[in-house]
Amino acid sequence: WRRYRINYIYLFDFNPQIVQDPATLFDECVDETIVFLVTLILYYKTSTHTMPEWFPPGIYPAFLVLYTIWHFIFPLKQRKPLWSAMARVCRAPLTSPSFFETYVADVFTSMVKILLDLLWTICFIISGDFLTTETVDKNVNDSRHEWQHSKWYKQYLVTIICLFPLYIRLMQCLRKYNDTGDRIPN
Repeated sequence: WRRYRINYIYLFDFNPQIVQDPATLFDECVDETIVFLVTLILYYKTSTHTMPEWFPPGIYPAFLVLYTIWHFIFPLKQRKPLWSAMARVCRAPLTSPSFFETYVADVFTSMVKILLDLLWTICFIISGDFLTTETVDKNVNDSRHEWQHSKWYKQYLVTIICLFPLYIRLMQCLRKYNDTGDRIPN
């Protein structure tokens, strides 16, 4: 960004006082990656019974979900613009989208698989399946993850998650067309 003199702070309407420098951002990414790696190793070692089972193996993914939620919210001063931008994107037909909101909606359309994984994780935590132990025995009736085979999950929730980002982007394009009267470039 700096090398080609692209002033992304003003291009995206960021507040220059709360934008982190790249070195600080990289340090935070490294710290969070280490937490993810340690949690993954603890989950793997506990579920394969190669280390003492102090907690059920599913506690580690649940901890990771809570850790991720914590870092999506705090520090609130830096995360508030992210959450307000996502709220403005979801209100697409009601307000005229800025360049940044259009960019965020485009990112959402590229994140459908990630959003489906997030939906699966939410259902996994809410159902309590993270507290059950993993069995490999084929003779045992395994009732884990029954919710992922249900009609409401496969036909309704997955469909909504797949279509919602596209719907938002369509509404943005229609709003831009309504505001400008130009079919292209919207």
